[in-house]
Amino acid sequence: MAVNIYDVADAIRFANLGVQYYYHVPSGEIIALPDPSFALRRDRKTERDMDAHPADYVNVPDPYVVDEEEVLEAFCDELPDAEAKAILARALLSGEPFAAVSRVLDELSLREAYEEFLAGAYLDAARDWCSEMEIPWTEG
Repeated sequence: MAVNIYDVADAIRFANLGVQYYYHVPSGEIIALPDPSFALRRDRKTERDMDAHPADYVNVPDPYVVDEEEVLEAFCDELPDAEAKAILARALLSGEPFAAVSRVLDELSLREAYEEFLAGAYLDAARDWCSEMEIPWTEG
């Protein structure tokens, strides 16, 4: 069954150490399963179903398939405003922590544009993963 590509992109982007996301083959849905060592409440029904039908659950990749530093550099390279591009490039080359570079995005009023660019990178990663895994998807 086809999965919503935006659900896959969100699962990749927002995965963390306490949650693993899976594509559930029969339903075409992305499900979140808390790591038992971090969870206050476990989803024992899903855990039992996973044990009984492991082929029905495909691990969604972790967020590290998208290198946000590389995405930020690509965003900078594509900026049409030469002055903003130079300012952001200096911030990237400064070696400052991401929080400092993030402030530069805010000062240049580029936060929203960067977030859209980053969301596109996660969508690309989701499409690549679905293609590699031969999982059909829909965009909507």
